[in-house]
Amino acid sequence: MAKYYKLGEKATLFFDPTTQVLIRGKEIIEVTRLPKSKKLAVAINQGHVVVATEEEYQRFLNHGLIPVDPPLQPELPPEPPLDLLTLGDKEFKKEVKKFGFVKKDLDAILAAETREEAVELYNKLVQNYD
Repeated sequence: MAKYYKLGEKATLFFDPTTQVLIRGKEIIEVTRLPKSKKLAVAINQGHVVVATEEEYQRFLNHGLIPVDPPLQPELPPEPPLDLLTLGDKEFKKEVKKFGFVKKDLDAILAAETREEAVELYNKLVQNYD
């Protein structure tokens, strides 16, 4: 399995005569088999040489022209709309608090005389938060 190395942030050049590893500037090298070397081990431990990812290496080979695709995320089915009128008192308070209203608006919704008034005020205030 190949490993990839590049220079650390403050380094400009690295050469190990034992392993013949040479890294210059923003170069990223691929190493498939690397004999043990004290100089390379010290350079890695001190941050002079750091491990790079395969993606960084491929981008380096193609002069940065490979676009990085965001990881695929499975599509979730849309959540059914929440019917605030049918929720119990505890669930209703929880949903209203979860939205993140300021205290004044939250208190006004929870102080409504009927659930219908509370839901109407909730829907009206949600539009102000968009």
